[in-house]
Amino acid sequence: MNENNSEKSQDVYSRTAGTYSRLGEPYLEAISKGSPPELPDFIKLLPSHADVLDVGTAGGRDAKVFADAGMHVTGVDTVDVFLGKARKDVPNATFIKMDMRALDFPEKSLDGIYANASLIHLKKDEVPPVLENFYRMLRQGGKLHIRVKEGEGEQEIAEKLSQNEKRFFAFYTQIELEQLITAARFKILRSRIIPDDFGRSDLKWVSVWGEK
Repeated sequence: MNENNSEKSQDVYSRTAGTYSRLGEPYLEAISKGSPPELPDFIKLLPSHADVLDVGTAGGRDAKVFADAGMHVTGVDTVDVFLGKARKDVPNATFIKMDMRALDFPEKSLDGIYANASLIHLKKDEVPPVLENFYRMLRQGGKLHIRVKEGEGEQEIAEKLSQNEKRFFAFYTQIELEQLITAARFKILRSRIIPDDFGRSDLKWVSVWGEK
């Protein structure tokens, strides 16, 4: 990636993080009832007391589910107000301010990585090295959950959920996401198209589970 493209990528990522900062806790309240229905089944794939990384943890909504299941959870995000809420609501987990493109957890230190609706905020050309890093951090047999919006292309979009403020999204076909995950050396365990948790009829999600 050349320098200009890198700056452009950082701009859209930073602008989206800025949008979330402005939305703050009211946004977290709006998504509080939208925990993915596939989460309990993903937890069943993990060992007891698994070490789990929640990438783009927001207010810790899903991290709480892992923690309540007895797992050692670390959530990462770049939005301070989100991390503050997560630390308050999920005291039995750890939350760190960290860019998902620069995760520096030790090699083979995790049993599971949960990236739910987080990679959608990265430019597509930034995703392959992120997936390679996921592979590095997982132990052998470690499990990966990725969920992205179904579609094609990349754009900044204003939605009702974001109070009509713009957020950057990258959209993926099912095949496209599967190819990215297998290129990062993961074995695909399950791949599905699922409806939106909030009942938006114009939106579907691609949910893929991988194994190292």
